[in-house]
Order: sequence, then C-alpha cells, then structure tokens
Amino acid sequence: MIVWLTMELAAASSLWPVEVGQTIEGIAVELGDPQLASVIRGLNGLPPGAQPRIGRLLKLPDQASTSEQDAFLELTVGEVTVTTQGGRPQAAQRLVALPTGAQVCTGANSYALLHVATTCAEDGPVGDGVVLWSDTCITLRAVGATRAGRATVVEVDQGSLVVADPKEVTGRVTVVAGAGMATGTGGFRVHLESDDALRAESLTSRLALLGDDQQLDLEAGKGARVQADGQLSATVDLLKPGGLVRPDVGEPLRRVQFRWTPNAEAFGYRVTLSGDAAGNGILHARALTTPVYAPELLLLPVAPGEPVWWRVAALDRLGFLGIPTPTRPFGLPWGGTP
Repeated sequence: MIVWLTMELAAASSLWPVEVGQTIEGIAVELGDPQLASVIRGLNGLPPGAQPRIGRLLKLPDQASTSEQDAFLELTVGEVTVTTQGGRPQAAQRLVALPTGAQVCTGANSYALLHVATTCAEDGPVGDGVVLWSDTCITLRAVGATRAGRATVVEVDQGSLVVADPKEVTGRVTVVAGAGMATGTGGFRVHLESDDALRAESLTSRLALLGDDQQLDLEAGKGARVQADGQLSATVDLLKPGGLVRPDVGEPLRRVQFRWTPNAEAFGYRVTLSGDAAGNGILHARALTTPVYAPELLLLPVAPGEPVWWRVAALDRLGFLGIPTPTRPFGLPWGGTP
C-alpha cells in the first residue's frame, strides 16, 4: 500500500489530485492567487521549492474555497445507510445534507444516487452525480468549490460507482480506491476489486488514472487498472454495445422478458432498469451470461403509469464492463409489478 496516498485522505474542504506536469506554483495560479503556493506547501509538509509527486492529494487552504457546497442523496432503493464520523450506521434520508467524512453504503440489490458539490443556478441545482451500485460503500473526503471549479473527492471502501455526465463541465470528481485514483469531469466507472486493484472504465470523456508517481490518460471507450502496488496496467478497448430488441420503445411489458443483440466477445452482460432517461436513478440491475433476462417476478418502486428505462452493457474476459447501450423506455401496465 502507498503510504503517502492514504495519509492525505483526512476529511477536508478541498483536495487537489496532482497530475503530470503540475506544480505548486501552477496550482496556485489556477486557484487565482499565486501567493497561495507557500501556504499549500506548508499544509502538505513540502519544503520550499519542492514539488508533489503525481497522484498525491494536496490539501488546499480555506482561502482557495469560493462557495459552500452540499452533498445529498436524491434517490435510494433498498437498504442504504449513512454513517457520520464517530456515529453508527443510520437509514439514509433523501435530500438531507451529508457532512464531509460521511460514509454511504448500499446493501444487496440496493442503489443510491448521490449529488455532490451542488450549488443553486438559475435553471435549478448544478452539481455532480455519483451512482452507487449494490454492496458498495463510499466515504466523502472533500466536497467544495474553488476558482478552478467544483472539486469532490470520494473514497471507495468497497464495490462500484459511476460518476455521471455533468450538466455543465465545471466540476471534477476524484475517486480514490486501493492504491490509486481516477479523476475526471464525469462519465466514468470505478470498481474496487477483491485484490485492492482499482478498475476504471472511461465512457464519455477523458479520465486520468493516477498510481505510484505514474499517470495514464484514458480516452472515452478505454479501460485500465491501478494495481494494488500502484502500478498501471495496459489500456484495453471497452466492448461496444449491441442493440436492444425487446421490449420496444414504449412497449408495455406484459411478459417479463428483455432481449438484446449478443456480442461474440462478451463473457457476460449487465442489464439495468432506471427511473430516468439518463440511466442514473438505478431501480434494478442483474448480471447475466446470456442476452436475455426473464425473471419470474420483477418488483420496481415506481408509481402506476410512470415509464422505466433499460440498458445493457457487455462484460469482457478481463473483467471490464463495456459501454452501455442508450436507454430505452417501456411501460408497466400493472402499476410497477408485472
């Protein structure tokens, strides 16, 4: 385990992941005040003139923050708990501000949509969405904003999350897992594997993977790992989606069966059902080995008449989950319980 990485994970208002070519002086300029360079060095135990290693999380001074930010749960499905520092797990409450240092966990077949670094705008709240899959625990390490934009750091304690595409690209979400981290503006997945490797999949935009003084830039459609020793793996091409077959757009689901075009390279598939067209509000998900999903019973927490969207992604032989299909809506004629 890389000691310098874990040492910087104390809760803070703002943290800065150091990428290739960045210096303390350059970071201070991006924050709008070159005089902050000496303050940043002092906060992080760096002597005059020293530069940080790639992949280090720098603590930023309070002067670097520009506004207060909120983190809250918009959607919870199943068993979702919140644990604040020094407390015990409590049932999660929607639309309640979460303090920095809080841990959010989902149980089996449970999901959550977390909004981080959220501020008010003329057309409504603007922030960054983090989708927690089942059996996942994450800890909020920093939720803030600087002159360089919104800046959130979350640590994956177990499981998987997806950083959704933002409404506007002014924020950055950094996900720490194992001995590495992934940082980008959104549209990527991170999974902490059983051997403490970080697996990342870039879906829609550039993603930087940071390991032991190393960096790997992933373009959309690429995946890679940061191994438990901080070393970076080779880049792989993510499997592309096939086509959704049944149910068709808006078709009532009178028989519980989903079908899609098989991918000859796929070792499995993951089908997800969500309550929104973006696919962020996950209601149900299953891992499968064949291109058909036909459960005997499907229980979804939706009101009668509300549409549900579904999508599929293929799993490759190296364990990477591919690019998902576009979402497709279908109807639930029996009030959400076909």
